[in-house]
Amino acid sequence: MNKTIDVNKIAGMEIPTLVDVCPYCGKKLYIEEIEGFSIDSNGNMVELESVKVTCESEPDIDDPKYDEWFYSHTDMPYVHWLPVEEHVKNWLTGFGFYFVDPEAEQKKLARWVKAVKGE
Repeated sequence: MNKTIDVNKIAGMEIPTLVDVCPYCGKKLYIEEIEGFSIDSNGNMVELESVKVTCESEPDIDDPKYDEWFYSHTDMPYVHWLPVEEHVKNWLTGFGFYFVDPEAEQKKLARWVKAVKGE
């Protein structure tokens, strides 16, 4: 089953704990951003370069606890975060997810409406 994801709204999407959890504290993860993806003419994702994730325990940057959180969640990121980001990337590309550009979809709809009206 495919699930449509609006590429403009993917930031903040919750990652199921069965996919992965924070490697430092075990809490839930959320997608922060995706980088370098490409889609085919049907809107199917054919390549995804990288995914950035964040832990649900991350405080606001102005919070006095932020520095403590940051140092506790950034030790050896290539050892701890990189495998997690790869799991999430594989999950997004391997389980029928595809991305839709809402502007392109609106243009298709407008062309369809014109065709139906005979314009």
